[in-house]
Amino acid sequence: MSLENNRTAFDRLVSGLSAQDRADMLRRINSEDMASVQLVETEDETAEKNISLHLKFQTLPLIHKVLIKIKAIFTGKTSERVYNDSVLMTMAKHVNREHPGLLNTRMYYLDSIFYERLKDLKSAADFFKPYFAPIDNEPGEFYVFLSSFVTPEISDKINSEADPFSLSFDVEPTTMEKDRLMKNLDNIFSNLDPNSKANLYSAVQSISWLKQFSVLPFLHFTAQFTNLVGTSYTCPYRNAAVDYDIFSAVFTNIKPISSELLEALFFYIHKNEFAANPHSQDLERSVKEFMAGANSKLSAIQMFVSSVPVIKLGKIINQDFDWLPGNIDGSEAWFPKFRAHWREILEIRWKDWIKERKKNLIAATLHDDFGLIKFPEMKYHPWTSLWSKVQFNCELTGGFMSWFNLEMYHEMLAYLNDIVLEGVFNGPQSRQEYTSGFNLFQQANQKMADLLAALSPNGDYGVKFTEWAKFPVGTIQMQNQIKTAIGKIENSIYDVMKDFNAGSALLVKFLSKLFSPDPKNALEVMQNFSSMKGRGNREWRDNLEKVYINLSKCIFYLSELEPIEHTF
Repeated sequence: MSLENNRTAFDRLVSGLSAQDRADMLRRINSEDMASVQLVETEDETAEKNISLHLKFQTLPLIHKVLIKIKAIFTGKTSERVYNDSVLMTMAKHVNREHPGLLNTRMYYLDSIFYERLKDLKSAADFFKPYFAPIDNEPGEFYVFLSSFVTPEISDKINSEADPFSLSFDVEPTTMEKDRLMKNLDNIFSNLDPNSKANLYSAVQSISWLKQFSVLPFLHFTAQFTNLVGTSYTCPYRNAAVDYDIFSAVFTNIKPISSELLEALFFYIHKNEFAANPHSQDLERSVKEFMAGANSKLSAIQMFVSSVPVIKLGKIINQDFDWLPGNIDGSEAWFPKFRAHWREILEIRWKDWIKERKKNLIAATLHDDFGLIKFPEMKYHPWTSLWSKVQFNCELTGGFMSWFNLEMYHEMLAYLNDIVLEGVFNGPQSRQEYTSGFNLFQQANQKMADLLAALSPNGDYGVKFTEWAKFPVGTIQMQNQIKTAIGKIENSIYDVMKDFNAGSALLVKFLSKLFSPDPKNALEVMQNFSSMKGRGNREWRDNLEKVYINLSKCIFYLSELEPIEHTF
């Protein structure tokens, strides 16, 4: 595998598409100069956060304390409770003056403007929520993917120092060599550049915040509001308290959401489509539409942040000046998952390297034996035109059998057929063994020819895959149809190989006696081997011997290729 192909394969395993493809697309997308909305907390409530009601009470002038204590006697409340209610009433009036429509201070309920803001937030959450299900399934994979956007220098370092494809194919794939690469990986993680780690952690926190925003209990909260007059929806403080506490924890721990993070979020869920066709204008248009929609929803979030004093409102709703919002779950567990997925990637790359190494060694002998300059591929492989990558498990064996059928079969067939037509077999057993092998050999190659015809653009499979390729996002039914078709194609190749190996083994066994150093062995199976074709016997036997040698080599190559495909 060339250095460039190795780099591309590494990138695709990490992020679904090559670094160059990703950079080119992002450059084209970001050239539109789409302004990114930056979430910023605008509420300045340092005083409310840092001073308790008790300390605030202690700073009051003596006359105020006396008046509060007198009121406490007449109301049956503690002095601090009287003071708490007074402070909150003043706070509520201030909020009502600065942000009209959020509260009804006389009736103690949240008002219609808050309800409208809540509906806008739900719309924003519904927009982002679908993007997190795949992340929840494989968080480590997403962290690695995210790092390819935010801190590509990490994957660059791993690629150069711990990737198995940095090894020469001359290196033996020992356990010791694999452990050495894994140790290099661990050393990279133990000595990550502090800025890189901080940048990645910040990105993980921001994505985590957006996820927690998207799963807030909007339906439950909005259900607490009732419509009593006209189109105005209101909610008593006591009904709002539980949901508001959950909301406030999110909105007092806001993290910035950059365009880079939004792009990573979108690319991750569509990475297979990008990998299949990174230059698709439809995909670029989809990214731009997503970014425009995302920025619109972030604007709605920023509108809420700017117009709702979250901490003051929380104190008022809970009727407690000492109330403070809670903290949201952090992302402290991200790094072990990030590291674990990198180890999984290195495991895959190690197996791929062993497979590629064996292919490389086989390819070298294929060049010597058959003059092939590269490993043979199937003449037709229409699944590569699909938007998403499809796993096909017979690339090597299918490629070899395709090449054999098109390049060697018919030439071999002519000489092998001569024995069927003109050979005088020494006994019925010799005839039966040879004709059985010959028939299986023909049958295998006819099956391969039929499969290639079906895979051609006008063949049954070719037409189906062309139709499926028109849809960038397939339905579950379509995906099942594709999976079924691939399974049938693989089974066809298994059948070809089964017949080919069985038939060729019988033919090679027969031919080995014809070309044995002991002439008596040839007479055991054929009586006229030395006289067939008359004067052309010598040339004919030389050509048949080439068939024998090449067919023996083909059996060997298939025996080497099949384990590579089905072990890994």
